[in-house]
Amino acid sequence: MSRFSILAIALFMGCVTFPIPYTASQLSVDSTRWPDKALAHYLNQPEADPGVCDMNSSAAHVTRVTEDSFDAVITGLEKFTIPLDVGTKCLTLLLASTPGQAAIDGLNDIALSTRDLLDESKLEAAQLELLQSLAQVLTARPPSLAMPPQTRLKLIAALNESVKARPDARVPVARTLGEAMDLEANQFQGKPLNEALIVSISDEATLLRMTQRLPVETL
Repeated sequence: MSRFSILAIALFMGCVTFPIPYTASQLSVDSTRWPDKALAHYLNQPEADPGVCDMNSSAAHVTRVTEDSFDAVITGLEKFTIPLDVGTKCLTLLLASTPGQAAIDGLNDIALSTRDLLDESKLEAAQLELLQSLAQVLTARPPSLAMPPQTRLKLIAALNESVKARPDARVPVARTLGEAMDLEANQFQGKPLNEALIVSISDEATLLRMTQRLPVETL
């Protein structure tokens, strides 16, 4: 069998391989056809630049993003093949720059992965760090990017259960993320937000989170 025939079969079966080292320029070209595999391969490299995940960047970056792109990064983080800081920065940039349904689908997958970590009976140290990082990705996303309603309910249930039933290092993460999700729904500590309530808050960190998570019309 010729090399051409072997390559054709490999491509047909999805068994594409990428060179090492692999540049951002190569990623820019390959991500048009293999948005998930190309991105995962690039981020697996030492000193990978998460800036390639910014679709609005003037430098070389991914040119096509799908839900599979998000899944590839999440899987790499879960399997520890993508460094935590690189992967979470990439997810943050993807959520901020990916247009349309792909961003919503990606947000949905990040939220469900966060819920799964909250639901674990016990977390290893590396899993806890991943949970903290995914929670930061969720709270750093654009306020205009709304979480699908059913996913939101599942995540809130996991947050509440984590606070009540798992008195471990997950509790601060669950409380902070829960507060952010309340703010997105124009609530604070179970109360509807209004001008009087906002004025009564003196904690600067809480006020900063409000500016980051409250819907634009509330501000």
